[in-house]
Amino acid sequence: MKSYACEFNPDGKPLEVDWLQSSFLAVPRQVWSRQGGFDERYFVFMADTEYGHRCNRNGLKSYFIPALQVEADGVRASEGGVLAIFKSKVIRIHIKDSIRYYLSLLQKK
Repeated sequence: MKSYACEFNPDGKPLEVDWLQSSFLAVPRQVWSRQGGFDERYFVFMADTEYGHRCNRNGLKSYFIPALQVEADGVRASEGGVLAIFKSKVIRIHIKDSIRYYLSLLQKK
């Protein structure tokens, strides 16, 4: 966290952010429906980033709320380093989705 512009403080105020990871995303149903949910061009990876940026373009804000805690199993679908590209289909999908997302950004410029 020290590399971020702010330091994590569990007692801190909500912090406005560009997007939130979808593994713990709370969105009012009306907003989700109005924004069209996740873009189905993405398998899993980058859908949350695209959704957050789309909401932002439509005047909606995203907030990280430090007081909320979520328990996780600690397993990362995209871990494994460079060699995982050859061993893991999930890593290859992550790379494919990332490229698709960044190419879509270039097309919008």
